[in-house]
Amino acid sequence: MLLEVLHKVNREAVKEAVVRSLGTPYARPYAARALLDEFRKTSDADQPALKWAIGNALSTVTTPAHVDELLELARDRRHGAGRGMVVERLGRISGDRRVEETLMRLIDDPDVAFQAMGGIRRRLGPTKAAKLLEPLIAHQDERVRRAAREHLKRARKAMIK
Repeated sequence: MLLEVLHKVNREAVKEAVVRSLGTPYARPYAARALLDEFRKTSDADQPALKWAIGNALSTVTTPAHVDELLELARDRRHGAGRGMVVERLGRISGDRRVEETLMRLIDDPDVAFQAMGGIRRRLGPTKAAKLLEPLIAHQDERVRRAAREHLKRARKAMIK
């Protein structure tokens, strides 16, 4: 029923409530198609909270079978910071070299650097990730620098264990 309502609702707050209701493990993978379509239609500039909520729901309801579409959305900067949780989801998909390549390209994208760095750290391990992230402490964008500092801290903590 919620899937039928999703495309008909126009009020942002109501649509966001529907999206959040669909973003549960019980909706996996049934809600993925509708949410992928909705993500593409929603403007990050005009509706950033809704865009983020859709991305967050996608991080729960998509499966590795959706990797092609997730890669496409993550690489498209027009989706802005709304891509954050899409990138987070990619970081948890293993066995596809394109995912690692995409995460590497996104570690200096201010909108999704934090999530991309987290995925790189999980994929490469703390030692290799730290070597990649170290130069980003001097990046021109504060969001990238902040993300690099945080993930370096986490990587170093993991190396001590």
